[in-house]
Amino acid sequence: MTEFGKTPYIDIGTFKEYGYNCVIYPVSTLRVAIKAVDLFFSDLKANGSQKNFVENMQSRKELYDLLRYTPGKEWRYP
Repeated sequence: MTEFGKTPYIDIGTFKEYGYNCVIYPVSTLRVAIKAVDLFFSDLKANGSQKNFVENMQSRKELYDLLRYTPGKEWRYP
């Protein structure tokens, strides 16, 4: 599934009805990431520091929670 093409947007429930159990969004996550990077660099250029953008960043705790990582303990990929 991708944006800006000829295929209309199809929601996940409809994909399920069609019998799909996996849908990939190969460029969607890339577009979101690039937009975030662009916004960050625009803010950095305007303000000279990342300070005002920190609230938009993933915190260390959020990253650790996502990875199920506890500092000081051996980590293995889930």
